[in-house]
Amino acid sequence: TEATTEQDEVGRLHGDLIDLQPAVRDAVVLALPTSPLCREDCPGLCPECGAHWDDLPADHRHGGPVDPRWAALDKLTLTEE
Repeated sequence: TEATTEQDEVGRLHGDLIDLQPAVRDAVVLALPTSPLCREDCPGLCPECGAHWDDLPADHRHGGPVDPRWAALDKLTLTEE
């Protein structure tokens, strides 16, 4: 592409060989899960305290003032149909 410089090309070519390490590394890193779990049915960890969701009560929350613009969401009830 026009954004590719000669220096980029030199870094990838070594004689008649192409350096695939950066491409393979990028592919592997992108394939890794962003939130790895201990088992398939694990709900994960609380992002605030790091405790297992399984070990926490259903109403687990962390203190602190709620932004008043989001306070109305507390009144919503979610039901499965």
